[in-house]
Amino acid sequence: MFKTIKNQLPTIVAVLFTIIILAGTLFWFNGSIDGLIEKTTRSYLTENAKAVAAVFNTKLDDQLVMLESQVRYFSDIDLTDYNAMKSTIMSTKGIGAFKTIGVANSAGTTINYNGMSSGNILLEPYFKEAMTGVNAISDTTTVDEEGDEVLVLAVPIKKQGKVEGVVFGTFNKSILGSLVDTVSFAQSGTNMLLTEDGTVLARSASTYLVDAGTTNLFSYIARPDISGNEESIIHFTNGTKDLIAVLTPVGLHDWYFATVLPQSVISEQTSAISNHVIIVVLAVAFAFVLLFVSILYLLKNNETITKSNERFKLVTVESQNIIFDYDFTKRQLTLDGNTENIVQTDKNTFTREETLDILDKIHSDDEGIKNEFLTSQENSSTTISGEFRMKCIDGSYSWFRLKSTVIRSNDGKAVQLVGSLVNVDEQMNKELRLIHKAETDPLTGIYNKGAFYDHVQEKLSSASDSDLFAIYIIDLDDFKSVNDNLGHAMGDQVLSDVAKKLCIVFSDKDCVGRIGGDEFAAFLSLSNDGRKLGRSIIENKAKAICSQIQETYRNRKKSVNVSSSVGVAIYPSAGRDYDTLYKNADKALYKIKENGKNAYSIYSEEEHGA
Repeated sequence: MFKTIKNQLPTIVAVLFTIIILAGTLFWFNGSIDGLIEKTTRSYLTENAKAVAAVFNTKLDDQLVMLESQVRYFSDIDLTDYNAMKSTIMSTKGIGAFKTIGVANSAGTTINYNGMSSGNILLEPYFKEAMTGVNAISDTTTVDEEGDEVLVLAVPIKKQGKVEGVVFGTFNKSILGSLVDTVSFAQSGTNMLLTEDGTVLARSASTYLVDAGTTNLFSYIARPDISGNEESIIHFTNGTKDLIAVLTPVGLHDWYFATVLPQSVISEQTSAISNHVIIVVLAVAFAFVLLFVSILYLLKNNETITKSNERFKLVTVESQNIIFDYDFTKRQLTLDGNTENIVQTDKNTFTREETLDILDKIHSDDEGIKNEFLTSQENSSTTISGEFRMKCIDGSYSWFRLKSTVIRSNDGKAVQLVGSLVNVDEQMNKELRLIHKAETDPLTGIYNKGAFYDHVQEKLSSASDSDLFAIYIIDLDDFKSVNDNLGHAMGDQVLSDVAKKLCIVFSDKDCVGRIGGDEFAAFLSLSNDGRKLGRSIIENKAKAICSQIQETYRNRKKSVNVSSSVGVAIYPSAGRDYDTLYKNADKALYKIKENGKNAYSIYSEEEHGA
């Protein structure tokens, strides 16, 4: 017995010494806890104000995302056609918490999904802002066609990079109230959304702290001086009630989010927490006595915990997930999960130099994500997300989806970047295959008419006078005789052969498409070196087309000679847009058709007319 006590004497002394320290701390703590807890509670109030303001912003963002989902219905609609607008919007359904959903064209003409019009919104600030290409929210409520006060959200409808209208949604006062009615000291508080001058835009259902008819909170309190985008706590009286107003900027239109609470919240919280803390201190003293036993228990269960961690890692690996954490202070990256495809090592912690080597695996076409990572410490971004391709150990590229958050200190300095990488290679490749299928001609495998137009138009939209492009229109001569004499199967074979030959004549940076039954087109982009030779290269390509395509096709009894006529229009002398270039290349083509076929012609005003 004595030997056992002797062996455990250091532990017994440590426990007794700790109990004495805890007892002394208890007496000291009891004398200073009230002021400390009040200070802490006030700090909590400001943090809570930030949180509820953030929740409100998130709710608005969610509603904007819902509106963005409606834009797809108008991507192919002519917004200058009012009947088309009306037919499309009335075939949609209401979404989210919106009272109404509507669409407006660039002239401000509106039509709602219920068939009513909200009038012309051309001069509304939110409409002007949305027409610049960004999501917009009205800076105050406005009266709609039914006489309700509503807040308006608007998202742009973009076509080929140009904004041609907006989809908008409205919230009435009751819906706005539900958006601000978030948790804040349970039933004790009243939440309000205020404009810069204190006008109440929305309020939660609880109204007993502030009269329901109050339209401006600053009629009770002086307008706060919230400098530096900081929160403010204001004490005021409403009748016999002593109240606190916690105001925080929303970050939108100079609005405030206000939470009104009874003054008793702090005193009650202080008293309750003080009693609880005393109990906790006593409990800690008692718990320390059990610490030694707990340590033994933890050691016993260490093996179980290790196995649980291994199971978690296994699940992460099987789900193709990678969890990462980059510490900006330590300049160190930690990876967990299925990393074996991208790093050829068993370790999970990497230096900054090793991290840069990992980032260098990102495909050159997707380096925007890499740049966001490298600049996240200096800029003010809070999230980094997107899809990109990364080179794997076997040399192939796989698609990954990134979701991450930049954790910042109170002074805004980036501390950590945490997030996840998910292997979405199968999903992305499936989507790319669908896009390719939608863009290609099913017989020849080259661009169809619409895709060819889109690719050429995209290049021309950013072209300058120093650029040199050429459009070739290729028409097969007397192709009908192939179908008539050799059969449609041979006709299909001829078309496939022509597509392959055009792909040989033109490089990957050029565009080749089938724009009609036996009509093809090609778009030539000359590099800086190629522009020095200019017309010579363009003519050589035209000669190569005629030479490559000319061939005799036979069956057992008959043969047909296939040739082509080619019309060429050069940018910018023959036009600056697709339609003009196509029209002039077509003129040159039919000049050849009239003069014997199986040749090419380059458009000029002198020869072919303006």
